Amino acid sequence: MRPDSVSIRGTFMRKALILILTLVLCLSMYTPAFAKEGLTVSSGLTRTVSERCYIDTEGSLWMWGENNYGQCGVDPKETQWLDEPRLVMTGVAQVYRQKEAVIVLKIDGTAWTWGYDFNHGASVRRKYSDGKVLYDYAKGPEPYKVADNVAAVSLGNQMQFGILKTDGTLWTWGNPIWNDLGYATSIVPSPGQVEPALPLSYFKVPADSVDMMGFTPSVPVKLMDDVKAFAMGHYDGAAIKNDGSMWYWGNDDSVAMKNNKQTGGEPMAPTKIMDNVASFSLDDEWCEVVTGSGELWTIGRNLGTQLNTRKKIADNVKMVAGSYTDLIELSKHSPQNQVKYSFDYVLKKDGKLYGKNGSEFIMDNVVWVDVCNDSGSFGIAPADARCYQSAYILCSDGVLYERKPVYSVLENGFKDQFLGRYEIVKLADNVAMPGQPFSSLRPKVKPFTDVFKDDYYGEAVKWAVESGVTDGVSADKFAPERTVTRGQAVTFLWRAMGEPDPETETNPFDDVDAGSYYYKAVLWAFENGITDGTGPALFSPDSAVKRGQMITFLWRTMGEPGKTGDKEGKQWYTDPENWANKKDMLSGTRTAYTTSGACPRGDVVYYLWEALEKLQ
Repeated sequence: MRPDSVSIRGTFMRKALILILTLVLCLSMYTPAFAKEGLTVSSGLTRTVSERCYIDTEGSLWMWGENNYGQCGVDPKETQWLDEPRLVMTGVAQVYRQKEAVIVLKIDGTAWTWGYDFNHGASVRRKYSDGKVLYDYAKGPEPYKVADNVAAVSLGNQMQFGILKTDGTLWTWGNPIWNDLGYATSIVPSPGQVEPALPLSYFKVPADSVDMMGFTPSVPVKLMDDVKAFAMGHYDGAAIKNDGSMWYWGNDDSVAMKNNKQTGGEPMAPTKIMDNVASFSLDDEWCEVVTGSGELWTIGRNLGTQLNTRKKIADNVKMVAGSYTDLIELSKHSPQNQVKYSFDYVLKKDGKLYGKNGSEFIMDNVVWVDVCNDSGSFGIAPADARCYQSAYILCSDGVLYERKPVYSVLENGFKDQFLGRYEIVKLADNVAMPGQPFSSLRPKVKPFTDVFKDDYYGEAVKWAVESGVTDGVSADKFAPERTVTRGQAVTFLWRAMGEPDPETETNPFDDVDAGSYYYKAVLWAFENGITDGTGPALFSPDSAVKRGQMITFLWRTMGEPGKTGDKEGKQWYTDPENWANKKDMLSGTRTAYTTSGACPRGDVVYYLWEALEKLQ
């Protein structure tokens, strides 16, 4: 569904409103003409960093900063600014934060919004003598569930929301300033004006409302099919279809889509502009595109021309954030219209991050960069905490940094002049990697990064570490798939039994040294009938322990329950495996049980836990 009708009066009033807002901003303060861009978000893959928020490796969302509309999940009556990251939600796979609003996608495929999200009902702003009421959309910290079966979410700079469903359909809603949603809506109704292009059921409008933000859609409206990635931008949006083609919609004030002529600002529905696109970054009426081969192209007004004019900038690019520009003039309304510094960031495929249109090396081992252009609300954000033109940089080790410009500060706390330098500060550890399957965001058995709580051996690993059976192979790795030797297996068992001293000092094995870490464990196991070695005077401590051997060690430790008499053809592992099967110990492991199969660390501690802890 994509309505194509538009109110002429609505178009005029929209332009008038934008002009008024622009003049007010220009008279009040100078702001360079760079806007918070929309970065591509892909179906079914994590997006873990946004403006003043991040998702950690366990899927927990942390937020800080401005909270005047409840963006940080706190009632703004309590505080309008948070200095430290606060846990807001768990089970989150994607996050997009822009100014006053937030949208997230949870691992279960549900999309949620809060802040200034047009979904917290209506509040009265004014009541007229004729009984008419002027309403505004309410705001709040309570998450509002938007939809199920969602694969990706995005949020534009002017509170334009979008969701990509698992069936490839793209849906948008929110603040329709310049046809940012890809379809027409009418603005402030007045006597004699036609109704909105969308049915009233798409707007949470009280019966006596005369405004409600000019009929802003509060219900997602289907825009496109066959989409695999998209982003909502400043006054625009774009999507990548499954065939790699890129489609653009939104503000057409200074771009052309037909016969190389400007369309004069008429609303623009999704229009194909390029093929073989891997990702893009949106800004106010222009975009940067990374092709499937890693070429970076810039398109649109930042070249001083139309959207169908483009320029190749670089090769071997992974992603771009911010805005490349060839223009000297930033804004004809600005008292300072010379480009003094650039805010674009180019991330190469080798992990090197560059600024200043790719000419200034910044940092290595980078996997993601996002740009924040929101200066915060004056009187709310501390001057040294406003993030205007900051960049959030995530490195491959999970450390998140902020690169922010250094300003002089006036006595009233306002930022004054950019001092021509940046500082890089560390924000957080253990931030989840972007572009990964949602399954990567699972609670882990600390301190390990390779063992998840829902792994079948998760509880066993936790027990083994707490019981002193084994540590990890490093500070944060357990290596559950690593093969265990016979010497290690017997040592684990010995530790689980309390590390009893062997009663004999006689060593029956030629290949077990008295100084080895497994010496006491092997002697104890031998004298208790748990093992008799692999051959005459041999224990083979460095050989991989087999699953059948590990189960036999445990069976003998438990007193050989269910032992049967010797029969013709009976194997040494028959009774141990029958016992383990009755205890349901052999099913559920990642690798199917075989007697001669090597037993990895995860399964060794799993068998130990099943026999010695869980079954007791």
